[in-house]
This record gives sequence, structure tokens and C-alpha cells, in this order.
Amino acid sequence: MEGKTEGRTRPGTAFGLVPEERRRLEAAASRRIQDPDVTYLSARLEGAELRLRQARRRRLIRWLQQPSVLYRDGLTIVMAADTDGTLLHLESTAQVLTRLQRHNIGPGTRLTLEETGIHAVSAAVELGRSMFTRGREHTLSLFRDWSCFCMPVKDGYGETAGYLALTVPKHVSLSYLYPLTGGLVREAERELAGRRHVLTSMERQLAAFRLTGREMEIAKYWLLDYDYKQIGQALGISPNTVRVMIASIHGKLGVASKASMILKVLEIV
Repeated sequence: MEGKTEGRTRPGTAFGLVPEERRRLEAAASRRIQDPDVTYLSARLEGAELRLRQARRRRLIRWLQQPSVLYRDGLTIVMAADTDGTLLHLESTAQVLTRLQRHNIGPGTRLTLEETGIHAVSAAVELGRSMFTRGREHTLSLFRDWSCFCMPVKDGYGETAGYLALTVPKHVSLSYLYPLTGGLVREAERELAGRRHVLTSMERQLAAFRLTGREMEIAKYWLLDYDYKQIGQALGISPNTVRVMIASIHGKLGVASKASMILKVLEIV
């Protein structure tokens, strides 16, 4: 079945890698991955950096933590990843999660092309689209008993907020994974659409610090994790002007970094 459903490609359209894409991703992965038979993934964020990322995506994680029959079948693993492929949250049975921990797979694990090679999550991040990988299509033998389907999740502004991936035994087909993953993503996007209302709470909190109108605009973009250049482009000012005003905002809030500002505001809203 070709065509589109609710703005998403149907499973009849290839979600896998075309030969040119595969060659490019394999070449990039081969420069970093020396042992495809590794069973312990060493690249993992921890501590404050991981907590900060989870705080930024807390609405998605809270939604994913809701009880679901899907997570209790002992086969399915549901993963939420940040925009760079870093895992932020996993849902499955306690037994499955314990088994994954033996391979150092959990929140903070980096499913990036450089660290894990070709995987549905790393390929989706690199190519900016939904991706299905199965069995030996994975670079690491650790993943070759799996089938995985990953889709980007959009926030209320149409920006990619992260990725949701379903992982199951490799014999499970895309025709099973596609509607399940697609349904989860649509529900998650409805939840994230409420992010617009979070801005109102942020504005109320920021108002206590007597920011100017321009500082308020910049602070909201800063809290949404835009960088100097992106804020400048959005507001029609130079990155250097943004940098100077961010320093003023930090001073008024009594913080020294973006991370501490985000945590300070998000703790309250």
C-alpha cells in the first residue's frame, strides 16, 4: 500500500535504508566502531547532564510512564530518545530492563551512529525520518536479535522533540510495529501539544525577575534550548547581542548557565 496516512508514510513505502544511505552510514560508523561484537556499551551520559535532558523532555517521559499492557508482554521495549539519539527513558518488564542493564543499556546510553553504528534510532536521527532495522542490518551483533522501528516525535510547534522506538524480537514484522509505534507517536504528540501551555507558566515565573520585553523573548527561546544563532535568526538580531542579553538574564535569575536556568524554572512550572 503506497501513499500517506495522517501525514505519515504507510508501511508499503520503504522505511529501511536505500543502498546509498547504507553505504554512507556504514562508512561513518566504521571509522569509530572497531569491534561489532562488543556486548557492553560504554558511551552513556550520567549525572546532571542526563537529568537536565530528562527535565527538558519530562512531558514525553511522564506520558510514557503511564501503565500499558504493551510493556508487560515481556517482548516489547519502548524507548524515548533525545534529538541526538541519547536514550532518556525505557519501558518494559523489570526482567527485560535488568537484562539490558547488563549491556549498559538504559537512560543515558547513546544510540548514535558513532557509538552503536546502524540502528533504527541512530539512522532516524541521521536521516531525519522514520526508520526500521532488523537482525543483521544492525552494525552491532548485540542488536541482531531485534527488530526496531523508530519515529520522530513533533512538539506543538512542529519541531522534533525526540524519538520513540519500539524494539521486539527480529521475527516480528514491520506490519506489526508500524501501527503500534505510529499510534504511540500520535498520542505523544497530542500530549506534547500542551507544551504551548507550559510557556504561559514559564512567562509567569520569569515575570518575577523583572525581565525586559526583549529579555523575556530571548529567555523563552533559551529555555526551549535554542542556541545564540537560532535565537538571533528568530528575532532578527545578532548572535552577539543575544549573548550579551543572556548574560543579563542569567544575572537577574542568579544563575551561571543555561542548565541551571532551565532547572530553576522547570522545577517550578
